Amino acid sequence: MKSQVQKFVGYLLAGDQDSAWEVVLEEIHQGKNSLDIYENLITTAMRVTGDMWEENIISVADEHVATIRSFI
Repeated sequence: MKSQVQKFVGYLLAGDQDSAWEVVLEEIHQGKNSLDIYENLITTAMRVTGDMWEENIISVADEHVATIRSFI
């Protein structure tokens, strides 16, 4: 099973904001607080996305889509 971070990153890269929010809601339903979600889901996802860009797995445009989608 994919980790929540992997799912979140995948949805952000696909531009699927609704599914990305569903991952956040799953975390909330599991009792995670906003700080935990920010530090362990969103921040980690941004690092993973940055690493993917740095390793030429995704383009800078893909990285921008994922980053912007996470803050809308």
